[in-house]
Amino acid sequence: MDNFSNNDLVAHFGENVRRIRKQIGMTQEQLAKKCGYSLKAIGDIELCKSDPKLSTAANIADALNINIAQLLDNRVAIIDDLNNLGSAKVADYISDLRLITKYRKKI
Repeated sequence: MDNFSNNDLVAHFGENVRRIRKQIGMTQEQLAKKCGYSLKAIGDIELCKSDPKLSTAANIADALNINIAQLLDNRVAIIDDLNNLGSAKVADYISDLRLITKYRKKI
């Protein structure tokens, strides 16, 4: 994992909780009930206003049926962004990355 500040980790965590919760069709209220936390607590986590304890993060991951590492990983957002672009644009993006790699090897 890259060197992130605590704020970066909290932001990735909150963004990923919201993204994954929505992907599986769960409301904040349902997640809060499943975890045993208040709706406000879940909202604060998703808005990155709260720095949850490890046990809280683990409970949320369990409620979402995912690994806790997925909630801390910033690559989840990048993958979602690429998926939203469509296959043609992703192919162009990969092609551009290959050209950049070739160029860097020549320098």
